[in-house]
Amino acid sequence: MKLAIIIFAISALIFFRKINLDLSDVFNGVYKFWRIAKMISLFAMIGSFIAIVVMW
Repeated sequence: MKLAIIIFAISALIFFRKINLDLSDVFNGVYKFWRIAKMISLFAMIGSFIAIVVMW
């Protein structure tokens, strides 16, 4: 349960973080990396929330 709460908190911080990118970052692939990282953190946040609810 504690691990699920920690994963939920970290993934929520990553998902809701505001990222300042300019046009050169889009061409370098940084934008695609952050987009993939945000999607993974969203799925981790949903999964850990379900785990917290089930273990409650």
